[in-house]
Amino acid sequence: MNNNQIFEFFETNLEDNYNLIRDRIGEEIINLGSQDKDCLRCGLCRDNQVIRRQICFGCRLLNYLSGKDLVKDEINIEWGRMKGEKIYIVRNNSDSSELELDYNLKHYNNKLTSRISNYYDKEYFKLNNIYYYKIKNKFLNLSINSIIMKYIMLKKNYPNNISYLYNYNCSYKSNILRFKYEFEDIDNLKLNPIYGGRKKLDNQILLDIFSQLTIFFKFIANFYFCHNQPSIEYLKFSSDMCNLNFDGIEYRSAIKLFILPSVYSSISLYNSQAKKWARFFNSTECKDYHLYPLESVEIDINGSKNYNNKRFKIPYAKDYTDDRIIFYKLGNRSDDFLTIRRNYGSTILSSSFDLACFVISLLL
Repeated sequence: MNNNQIFEFFETNLEDNYNLIRDRIGEEIINLGSQDKDCLRCGLCRDNQVIRRQICFGCRLLNYLSGKDLVKDEINIEWGRMKGEKIYIVRNNSDSSELELDYNLKHYNNKLTSRISNYYDKEYFKLNNIYYYKIKNKFLNLSINSIIMKYIMLKKNYPNNISYLYNYNCSYKSNILRFKYEFEDIDNLKLNPIYGGRKKLDNQILLDIFSQLTIFFKFIANFYFCHNQPSIEYLKFSSDMCNLNFDGIEYRSAIKLFILPSVYSSISLYNSQAKKWARFFNSTECKDYHLYPLESVEIDINGSKNYNNKRFKIPYAKDYTDDRIIFYKLGNRSDDFLTIRRNYGSTILSSSFDLACFVISLLL
């Protein structure tokens, strides 16, 4: 295979994995990514032809791309349509590739969200045709979230798409491939005189970052994405012009922002033909099905708090529902809140909490 054929394979593999996940909602999901527990890449040397023939398909692709037998954590693409790009490889121990269906979580999360559903009009909170997939291997969870997010962005023509390429397991190691970004961290961005210099970003650039964060979370809210580890290390940048047309509003910026998912992220997927939802999330514990993550919920409109009396289910005027602001108080239940979001697949505060945390991390 040449480089162009490998990148075409990555694109086809992305669509195949997405379709496999979507089409098997409600069933066992297996065979995501290639896996070879007997790969001998780590023992490879130039004179050992026997070992060279016993490396797995994924490692062989890396050898083709790099032109080398032993591949480190970065690959420079030297020819083909992706010439000049760099591929970054994230390797971690991988001891499980299972997606476990948890039927108790559907009852728990429906009961949890029903307690705050008076404040929403979203039909999602009332659905029973949802399946919760617990993923014990957090790097497999990262791969699945990346596959779903990238494919959705491609189909919805969202311009700031993540650079995920491919994942495979080899000798109990998880390998996740993505393109390397022009600015991998915000410190390098700060040093660039175009965007600020003197280790401080220009005010307009900060405003552009905040705007793109807001647009991203408004877009991805349709899939109830929870980042669950919001910090600046997951923000990547390029000097490409950003052109966004979202909700009928055209937005332009001299910088492009990319938000990468974390190993603790969760996302929902809908199969419109089967009329089924699925929720994918990393879970290391799921024991207490009676946790409640909020100390209180309050409404503010025109400076008047608790305008809503949640003891009564009454219809509200449209101008009230459009203008009201909902406040969630975590208080002494913050640990329960974080546990539920990460381990129970909860969609509570799916966009607003992560957005607020990202903004705070930028200001620290």
